[in-house]
Amino acid sequence: MRPGRQVEIDEDLSFQSSMWRFQRWGWKFFSLVLVAALAGLFGSGPLASSAISRDSVSVLFDRFQRSTAESSLQIHIAPWPAEGLSVKISRPLADSFTSIVPAPDVVRLSSQEATYAFLPTRQGSEVRFLLRAGSPGWSTHIVKVHDREFRLWILVYP
Repeated sequence: MRPGRQVEIDEDLSFQSSMWRFQRWGWKFFSLVLVAALAGLFGSGPLASSAISRDSVSVLFDRFQRSTAESSLQIHIAPWPAEGLSVKISRPLADSFTSIVPAPDVVRLSSQEATYAFLPTRQGSEVRFLLRAGSPGWSTHIVKVHDREFRLWILVYP
Protein backbone atom coordinates (compact mmCIF):
# COMPACT_ATOMS: atom_id res chain seq x y z
CA MET A 1 0.00 0.00 0.00
CA ARG A 2 1.36 3.38 -0.95
CA PRO A 3 1.50 6.29 1.49
CA GLY A 4 -1.46 8.58 1.32
CA ARG A 5 -3.82 5.83 0.24
CA GLN A 6 -6.56 4.99 2.78
CA VAL A 7 -8.87 2.03 3.10
CA GLU A 8 -12.50 2.92 2.85
CA ILE A 9 -14.44 1.55 5.82
CA ASP A 10 -17.96 2.50 6.74
CA GLU A 11 -18.12 3.34 10.41
CA ASP A 12 -20.79 4.69 12.66
CA LEU A 13 -19.22 5.60 15.98
CA SER A 14 -22.52 6.40 17.73
CA PHE A 15 -23.91 2.97 16.79
CA GLN A 16 -20.65 1.29 17.88
CA SER A 17 -20.76 3.16 21.20
CA SER A 18 -24.34 2.04 21.88
CA MET A 19 -23.39 -1.57 21.04
CA TRP A 20 -20.49 -1.44 23.50
CA ARG A 21 -22.83 -0.07 26.17
CA PHE A 22 -25.33 -2.87 25.44
CA GLN A 23 -22.57 -5.48 25.68
CA ARG A 24 -21.39 -4.11 29.05
CA TRP A 25 -24.94 -4.36 30.44
CA GLY A 26 -25.19 -7.89 29.06
CA TRP A 27 -21.94 -8.91 30.75
CA LYS A 28 -23.12 -7.41 34.05
CA PHE A 29 -26.47 -9.18 33.81
CA PHE A 30 -24.98 -12.60 33.05
CA SER A 31 -22.36 -12.11 35.79
CA LEU A 32 -25.19 -11.56 38.28
CA VAL A 33 -26.99 -14.68 37.03
CA LEU A 34 -23.78 -16.69 37.43
CA VAL A 35 -23.21 -15.40 40.99
CA ALA A 36 -26.85 -16.17 41.89
CA ALA A 37 -26.52 -19.70 40.51
CA LEU A 38 -23.31 -20.32 42.44
CA ALA A 39 -24.95 -19.00 45.61
CA GLY A 40 -27.77 -21.53 45.27
CA LEU A 41 -30.64 -19.48 43.93
CA PHE A 42 -31.36 -22.06 41.21
CA GLY A 43 -30.42 -25.30 42.98
CA SER A 44 -27.90 -26.44 45.54
CA GLY A 45 -25.70 -23.93 47.31
CA PRO A 46 -25.51 -21.88 50.49
CA LEU A 47 -28.77 -19.99 49.82
CA ALA A 48 -30.73 -23.07 48.69
CA SER A 49 -31.48 -24.55 52.09
CA SER A 50 -32.39 -23.02 55.39
CA ALA A 51 -32.30 -24.08 59.02
CA ILE A 52 -34.36 -22.48 61.78
CA SER A 53 -33.65 -23.38 65.41
CA ARG A 54 -35.49 -22.60 68.62
CA ASP A 55 -34.49 -24.18 71.91
CA SER A 56 -33.89 -27.86 71.17
CA VAL A 57 -35.87 -27.93 67.90
CA SER A 58 -34.41 -27.39 64.41
CA VAL A 59 -36.32 -27.29 61.14
CA LEU A 60 -34.34 -27.78 57.92
CA PHE A 61 -35.93 -27.21 54.52
CA ASP A 62 -35.15 -26.33 50.91
CA ARG A 63 -35.86 -22.67 50.29
CA PHE A 64 -35.91 -23.05 46.48
CA GLN A 65 -37.71 -26.05 45.00
CA ARG A 66 -38.77 -27.36 41.62
CA SER A 67 -42.39 -28.33 41.11
CA THR A 68 -41.46 -31.76 39.74
CA ALA A 69 -38.56 -32.57 42.08
CA GLU A 70 -38.75 -34.17 45.49
CA SER A 71 -37.34 -32.30 48.47
CA SER A 72 -37.45 -32.72 52.22
CA LEU A 73 -38.45 -31.01 55.42
CA GLN A 74 -36.51 -32.29 58.44
CA ILE A 75 -37.31 -31.73 62.08
CA HIS A 76 -34.58 -32.45 64.63
CA ILE A 77 -35.40 -32.51 68.32
CA ALA A 78 -33.05 -33.48 71.11
CA PRO A 79 -33.82 -35.03 73.43
CA TRP A 80 -36.98 -36.77 72.23
CA PRO A 81 -39.83 -35.55 74.48
CA ALA A 82 -41.06 -38.02 77.09
CA GLU A 83 -44.69 -37.24 76.17
CA GLY A 84 -44.06 -37.82 72.45
CA LEU A 85 -43.72 -35.42 69.56
CA SER A 86 -46.52 -33.33 68.06
CA VAL A 87 -45.96 -31.58 64.72
CA LYS A 88 -48.57 -29.26 63.17
CA ILE A 89 -48.07 -28.22 59.56
CA SER A 90 -50.13 -25.85 57.42
CA ARG A 91 -52.45 -27.81 55.15
CA PRO A 92 -51.07 -26.72 51.73
CA LEU A 93 -47.60 -27.97 52.71
CA ALA A 94 -48.97 -31.13 54.32
CA ASP A 95 -50.90 -31.97 51.13
CA SER A 96 -47.62 -32.09 49.19
CA PHE A 97 -46.03 -34.83 51.34
CA THR A 98 -45.18 -38.08 49.58
CA SER A 99 -43.89 -39.90 52.67
CA ILE A 100 -43.01 -39.37 56.32
CA VAL A 101 -40.12 -41.18 58.03
CA PRO A 102 -40.77 -42.51 60.62
CA ALA A 103 -44.49 -42.94 59.99
CA PRO A 104 -46.62 -40.97 62.46
CA ASP A 105 -48.67 -42.88 65.02
CA VAL A 106 -51.62 -40.48 64.83
CA VAL A 107 -52.67 -38.11 62.03
CA ARG A 108 -55.40 -35.47 62.44
CA LEU A 109 -56.48 -33.31 59.51
CA SER A 110 -58.40 -30.04 59.57
CA SER A 111 -59.02 -27.46 56.88
CA GLN A 112 -56.14 -25.29 58.16
CA GLU A 113 -53.48 -27.76 59.30
CA ALA A 114 -52.40 -31.36 59.66
CA THR A 115 -51.24 -32.69 63.03
CA TYR A 116 -48.80 -35.59 63.21
CA ALA A 117 -48.18 -37.31 66.55
CA PHE A 118 -45.23 -39.57 67.27
CA LEU A 119 -45.26 -41.72 70.41
CA PRO A 120 -42.45 -41.45 72.96
CA THR A 121 -41.24 -44.99 72.27
CA ARG A 122 -39.54 -43.84 69.07
CA GLN A 123 -35.79 -44.02 68.77
CA GLY A 124 -33.86 -41.21 67.14
CA SER A 125 -34.33 -37.49 67.11
CA GLU A 126 -35.37 -36.75 63.53
CA VAL A 127 -38.57 -36.74 61.52
CA ARG A 128 -38.26 -36.37 57.75
CA PHE A 129 -41.13 -35.29 55.52
CA LEU A 130 -40.52 -35.95 51.81
CA LEU A 131 -42.57 -33.71 49.56
CA ARG A 132 -43.20 -32.77 45.97
CA ALA A 133 -43.82 -29.03 45.71
CA GLY A 134 -47.10 -27.69 44.39
CA SER A 135 -47.72 -24.87 41.99
CA PRO A 136 -44.93 -22.42 41.15
CA GLY A 137 -44.54 -19.21 43.14
CA TRP A 138 -43.76 -17.90 46.64
CA SER A 139 -45.51 -19.55 49.55
CA THR A 140 -45.40 -19.19 53.33
CA HIS A 141 -46.02 -22.19 55.56
CA ILE A 142 -46.24 -22.60 59.31
CA VAL A 143 -44.75 -25.55 61.17
CA LYS A 144 -45.43 -25.94 64.91
CA VAL A 145 -43.40 -28.35 67.00
CA HIS A 146 -44.58 -28.45 70.63
CA ASP A 147 -46.04 -24.93 70.32
CA ARG A 148 -42.83 -23.52 68.85
CA GLU A 149 -43.82 -21.83 65.60
CA PHE A 150 -41.57 -21.82 62.55
CA ARG A 151 -42.43 -19.79 59.45
CA LEU A 152 -41.07 -21.20 56.17
CA TRP A 153 -40.75 -19.13 52.99
CA ILE A 154 -40.45 -21.33 49.92
CA LEU A 155 -40.07 -20.40 46.24
CA VAL A 156 -41.19 -23.10 43.82
CA TYR A 157 -39.81 -22.96 40.29
CA PRO A 158 -41.81 -24.48 37.38
